[in-house]
Amino acid sequence: MDKILNKIKELLNSFKREVKTTVVPVATWDEKDVKNFGAAVIAGSALKSDIPNYSFVVFDPEQKDQKDSYFCTNYMLSYMSDVTEDVVTSPCFNYAKYKELYNRPIAELGAPLFQMILTRCKVGIPKKELWDYPGNNQNWYANAKNIPANVVADALNHLAKSAFEIEVERGWSKFESAIAYMNKLKVLIGTGADGHAITLIGKLKAGDDFYDLPVKNPFHKTFNEDMIITKDSYSKAMNYRLGYSNNGYRFFTANEVAGFFGLYLIFDMPRALAELLNLYNNKAVKGTEDKCYLIKNGVKNYIPNKETAWCFGIRLWGDVIFITDEELNKIPDGIVLKSQDGLYYNLINEVINTQNKSL
Repeated sequence: MDKILNKIKELLNSFKREVKTTVVPVATWDEKDVKNFGAAVIAGSALKSDIPNYSFVVFDPEQKDQKDSYFCTNYMLSYMSDVTEDVVTSPCFNYAKYKELYNRPIAELGAPLFQMILTRCKVGIPKKELWDYPGNNQNWYANAKNIPANVVADALNHLAKSAFEIEVERGWSKFESAIAYMNKLKVLIGTGADGHAITLIGKLKAGDDFYDLPVKNPFHKTFNEDMIITKDSYSKAMNYRLGYSNNGYRFFTANEVAGFFGLYLIFDMPRALAELLNLYNNKAVKGTEDKCYLIKNGVKNYIPNKETAWCFGIRLWGDVIFITDEELNKIPDGIVLKSQDGLYYNLINEVINTQNKSL
């Protein structure tokens, strides 16, 4: 048995473990700590199988028009929030709250995506029927002091517990990663291009007619290559430098998507849990009980024996991290791992069989 153990130690030490980037939690709100988490912590690394070979729309939110305002980042947040909150949300509330939280001049134009995401997590977002932008009064609506107390209270009923950033998978394009995570998590993705915030809602396959998709304002349009579909904060066709714009929608090629800003999504996961999953993602942990778990895909997966651990590339003599029972209990239960599902199952099995024959 010692020969087998030493051989497996030698084998595992020689493994070059592939590090996959994935969706990184962008922090909910924490005034002292605004680091990113990884998106893989909630759903695992995206796979090529998550990229469908067909057109799809995750969700087409109600069209909102930013009119004469510079609130495009808030319109992006509002579209994303319509999905997670299951109500039509305000397109101007978070812009004013961003000015207040970050002490920015009211008349300063625009707002960064990242800070707007954090503001959304801090203060929530109210229903559109309570706080909408009528036009021709941007600076008044950019001043948080003008927001009634009942609107602020309603926003707290629609908090975003955590926000995540999609990190492009190794060897993937940003286009592929965006499509994979939209399809995998069934959420909208917020980003920006050409100095303007946009919201990713789906994919249009080359040759398919946009008119046939489940959207609110369809029109006939086909492309000779796959396109990402986005929802714009203007309801009419716009003469943008990038993408094709019409009827409140905007379409981008893979080459154009490569120049997008960060890709963000909102997910209702408590900050404390997101931090734990990020810290221990793809690592083996144990509490005071004699049980080991692999933290993966947002859950703790039980490792029933050492052979299974080896098959997943875990060295029980050096890879297990001891954590408190309180931390362990915060992480949802997953599955019981099977050795044959491990990346190194065939290698470990061959080593064990070979060594047994030589004994």
